[in-house]
Amino acid sequence: MKATMIKTIILALMILSANILYAQTNNKLGPGDTLPGTIFPIRNYSSSSINLDDFKDKLIIIDVWDVTCGGCILGMPKMEQLQEKYKDKIKVILLSDDSWEAIEKLKTHADIVKNTTLPMITGESKLLSKINYVYLPTYIWIKDGKTILNITDSKTFSEAKIEEYLATGQLKAENKKEIDTKTNKGPLLNTLYPYINEDFAFYSFLWKQGEYRTHTVITISRNDKNRNLVERVKITGNNIRTLYQNAYDNNFKNKSFRRIVFDDPIKEKTDTAEYSYEMIFGAPRPDTAVFNLMRRQLDLNLGLTSKVENRMQDVYVLKRIKGIALSKLTSEKKHITKGLGINDNTNILAIKDATWVWATELISKVHIVPPYEMIDETGIDIETVVNFIIPQDLSLENLGAVNKKLKEVGLEIEFTKRPLDVVVLYQQ
Repeated sequence: MKATMIKTIILALMILSANILYAQTNNKLGPGDTLPGTIFPIRNYSSSSINLDDFKDKLIIIDVWDVTCGGCILGMPKMEQLQEKYKDKIKVILLSDDSWEAIEKLKTHADIVKNTTLPMITGESKLLSKINYVYLPTYIWIKDGKTILNITDSKTFSEAKIEEYLATGQLKAENKKEIDTKTNKGPLLNTLYPYINEDFAFYSFLWKQGEYRTHTVITISRNDKNRNLVERVKITGNNIRTLYQNAYDNNFKNKSFRRIVFDDPIKEKTDTAEYSYEMIFGAPRPDTAVFNLMRRQLDLNLGLTSKVENRMQDVYVLKRIKGIALSKLTSEKKHITKGLGINDNTNILAIKDATWVWATELISKVHIVPPYEMIDETGIDIETVVNFIIPQDLSLENLGAVNKKLKEVGLEIEFTKRPLDVVVLYQQ
């Protein structure tokens, strides 16, 4: 695919899915450059235009945002607080490439935008078209009312940076990392960052979302399902283990649930943070390439080294009991609960008219939590429809009670060891 087509695709994907704007860098203004004009039309202000020269004795911070950028909007109250705290020393101005009409529509369902007191320069000014920026949110630091001091991202921007400039007159900003696309082994960013050249186009984002909750959403967008070409991966609500679990399983339809272990057991027990990850490609890429890249990104961004190793592991093994016909497992039964699921009142798991693949997945996901896995050695076809009941508690202490119930239908669960390929996470 030609470079121009790749650029077009990645731009569309980023605008629709990631709240990102990509700007061409040719003939754009950057750090050290002077704005060609200092008077701009403005909204939400005491007059219809603003002269940046009026604030030449202050640090001007232009907060670049977009009506689709949720993170930008959520940051507006903080910017207002900074303006109030440093009101005699800084001037905060919101800048969007969107029209005032689009912003007015947004106000009808976004109270933060509706209630903000910060002045806004909108797309009608054409100011943003002159600036060399790459992603949102972006902050443009201006001194003397006209000179661009620096252009920073959300990782670099902070109140401490404001304090630093006010105290020293200097701003030390982090340098952007580059990506070695020729070998595809270079460092990747854990911020919203699109990368485009002639043969490679993508962006990725890994972010931390506070305490871990057992809520997982996985979205895989494919251009061609038959050829396993991926154009977008979005995974939310994962701790580190489950994030790597997804990255090491290239086929999301048939999960292997390969075990993820930390080399440091204490780290595994204490790391309860929730992460989300997203990656979009300008052109669809093969599954293997996508998830290999994802693994390298996770290692870099989380400060880990992941390796697949064969280790003896404690596991549950589900087996058939010789001499008991499969018909007992597949026959109709009158259950206390109907359907597939758990009945807390009776402390049972009832499987009714469910395929074997669904039944075993439910048992392993709901009842067997890390560090143990369940291996199915029954040889039962995954499409076989089954009916049975077992106690809800599948702990080692209750394994006898579970097996007593499973024996009725010719099944048993053994707690033993098996050599398994596991992903080991080492601290770098």
